[in-house]
Amino acid sequence: MPLAGGWTGESLENAIVAQLITLKLPSQAVTDWFRTTLKSSLSNEAEFHRNKQAQLKKHRSELETKLERLLDAFIGGSVEKAIYDRKALEIRDEVERIKQEEMRDSQVNATFIETAEAVFNLTQRAAETWHISNWTVKRELLEIFSLKCELDDASLSLHWNKPFDHLANCGEGQSTVVKCN
Repeated sequence: MPLAGGWTGESLENAIVAQLITLKLPSQAVTDWFRTTLKSSLSNEAEFHRNKQAQLKKHRSELETKLERLLDAFIGGSVEKAIYDRKALEIRDEVERIKQEEMRDSQVNATFIETAEAVFNLTQRAAETWHISNWTVKRELLEIFSLKCELDDASLSLHWNKPFDHLANCGEGQSTVVKCN
């Protein structure tokens, strides 16, 4: 059954597959290079987060030691209660802030590497995944990759989500177009 403008289900599927193929890098060598570079970059990111966690832990430990010394000075009588209370509150607040930052940082980094690799792998298999999928999965693929699809009498236009617009060889906010056969 023809759709608007002479499109058939088969021609529309072929146009979508042609769009998805634009996400795939041009050769296996380029794909392997990109994957290696991505893993290296993500390893650097992981190392950055490990170093940041170590620095935060060290700073928290230093503050806890400082709080213990402040308590010892207060007990020993060399610090007045009002000064002790004010300084202890400042140190405890800073320790709590560091604990929260440690928690946020560890949660952000936990799945970042796996997600980035999975997204890249999906782009490289998008057309093949389309061919073997049911309509529910096909709809999800379009929602992942594209802001919107426009079909008129002569063409199918996909407006790509970021960062897929860069893989599809178009600039930010642009679309790719396939003409009706």
